[in-house]
Amino acid sequence: MRPVGSLRGVRRIAGLVLIIVAVLLVAFGAYQLRIMAWDRSTGSVSACTEHSTGTGTKRRVYHDCTVTWADAGQTHQAPVTFDGPADPSGTTQDIVVSGGDAAPAGAAGSGPFIIGFGVLFLLVGLVARLGGRRQE
Repeated sequence: MRPVGSLRGVRRIAGLVLIIVAVLLVAFGAYQLRIMAWDRSTGSVSACTEHSTGTGTKRRVYHDCTVTWADAGQTHQAPVTFDGPADPSGTTQDIVVSGGDAAPAGAAGSGPFIIGFGVLFLLVGLVARLGGRRQE
């Protein structure tokens, strides 16, 4: 039996980590894809709160807003996060809705890419974990 410090042991552990990350990515991507089936609507954006992460060129600005829209004669209101430095307060934005939930209209676009990376990580993890076994 080889010690855990051997290249094979490290490869097997790295493969397991990649498989776990892959499963999480595929699950998150599938969660994002559910938005693609939602109905399109237009919502009025009211009060927004600006937040940012990072600094300098890696700074990301987003706004947590309350959006109101009408569907089947009922008025709905939900929190929606918009990316970008421009404050969308007082504007009308394209959104996708399902019941009382809403998201920006372009929010589902990342789902297929996330799933693709998840599948890639899964394949690499499986090769690292199971590949390279010697026939004796």
